Order: sequence, then C-alpha cells, then structure tokens
Amino acid sequence: MRRLRDKPLASVLIVDDHPVVLQGLVSWLAGEPHIEIAGTAASGRECMLLVKEKDPDAVILDAHLPDICGIDLAKDLKKIAPHLKVILIAGQPESGFYINNILAAVLSKGCSSREIIRTVYAVLNMEPPSREEWACPLNVLTPREAEIMNLVMRGLQNKEIADCLRIKIRTVEFHIGNILDKLEVSTRTEAVTRWLKLMSRPGL
Repeated sequence: MRRLRDKPLASVLIVDDHPVVLQGLVSWLAGEPHIEIAGTAASGRECMLLVKEKDPDAVILDAHLPDICGIDLAKDLKKIAPHLKVILIAGQPESGFYINNILAAVLSKGCSSREIIRTVYAVLNMEPPSREEWACPLNVLTPREAEIMNLVMRGLQNKEIADCLRIKIRTVEFHIGNILDKLEVSTRTEAVTRWLKLMSRPGL
C-alpha cells in the first residue's frame, strides 16, 4: 500500500462485466481521497492479468462473470496474491460465500455507495477520510460529476446536459444519482445548495 501525505493510499481493482455497474463503482471510489483505481476488468482473465501487473490491495468482484464464477476467481486470485482483499458483490449474499477466508467481505448488488466505500476501508484496516478532507469538493465528486453539477446549477435539465456533454440521458441520470448520494441530499435543489456551500469554503 502506497502513502499519500503520510496517509495510506489503497489501490483497488474493480471487476464487473456490466458497463453501467462498472462505471458506477469507479465513480463512487474515484472521489475518495485515500483510494486509487488500479484498473477495471470485465472478465476473470482480465482480472488475473491486472492483479499480476498492478498488484492491488483489494478487488471488488462481481459474483457472476462471463468466463468464471466469482468464487472460483477469488480462489485463483488468492493463490497468486495471498495479501489481496476480495470483496464479492452478489445478488443474494449467503454465509456460505465465506469459504476458507477467501473473501474479505460480501455485499449485495443493492448496497449503497457509502456501504461499498466503508467496506473497502474496513477490510484494509484504514481510517475513513476526516471531516476536513471530505469538506473539500475536490474529494467529494469526480471531475465529470462536478462538471454535471455545475450545469445543474445553471438550471439545465438532464436532456440539455446530455446534449451539452454529448452523452446519453441515461448516463446523466446515473451521474445525478451518484451526486445526490455523495452529497447526502434527495433533490437537485438541495444538491445545488450543498455544492455551493462546499465551493464557498475559504482557500478553494
């Protein structure tokens, strides 16, 4: 595990064959001040290659991949990287998933971004970011989310944002959902108010 400003910096690999889910996991973790994305993979083969190349601290793994079962992949990963913490995301987690300490944690597909982030910190025995670190807007939203948030502040609706950024409306909706979750609000108006407060902090 590397260090940044005298604090641990965890390297996390994300594995899922669904592009939207993969994008969401990357978006949630990319805004964390003490987590870096080691890479992404959509298959067991890609995952094995990246673990050998990048040597991440943890991997977030879908239970069902096109070429291998998540449990079997986890077993193979632990053989080449015994230190690796494997977090399995399954449709309906069961206690039986904890086989011979292969898995560090099991989460349901419906879990929140906060739960995933807390789990990453927990399995790596890391302290979550301090209130001061989270108060910095650069640590709250990803660059794309901040870009969308600024357009929301200008009063643009989802279709207008999609046209402006040349992305799909579904992608905009996905990012808006992440923004509301990260800012811990339930409406766009509340998000704007919260974002303005963050951006008005002295020194930013």
